[in-house]
Amino acid sequence: MISSPVRPVLARMSLLASQLAEDAATAIEQRDQLSGDRLAEADEEVNTMRRHLFSILFAENWTHGVEPAVDAALIGRYYERFADHAVAIARQVGHLAIDRTSEPDNAGLTQSGHPLDHHDAPAATADECQPHPPPLPTTPTTGQTSTSC
Repeated sequence: MISSPVRPVLARMSLLASQLAEDAATAIEQRDQLSGDRLAEADEEVNTMRRHLFSILFAENWTHGVEPAVDAALIGRYYERFADHAVAIARQVGHLAIDRTSEPDNAGLTQSGHPLDHHDAPAATADECQPHPPPLPTTPTTGQTSTSC
């Protein structure tokens, strides 16, 4: 059971971590490029609450014993890490959103806007040439593999 002096701190951390997770989900849905920075600011409060939790646990007037202190510290750490993950997700969404907006709108099209035909496609590089498996045994083989290049 969690001791009463730390309950309000853990309750606040729980609320903040849950809100950060919801905000990360919203960032994914909206492909929000700036969400990582906003969530990082909100995450600072979770970090501050964790430091406050430790000040309670290490105070000379802590009389609830070692086990409740360890439990409270671990719970606080889990909330803090949960919040950190929400920020990391939002930052990744920001990077993905930026990458998506920098992609050309006409990928796979010729300069005139028509789809690239196979013969219009650029030649494959050596890295793109992949060996094909040998033909089935019913076909005469030379024992060599062919490539798509």
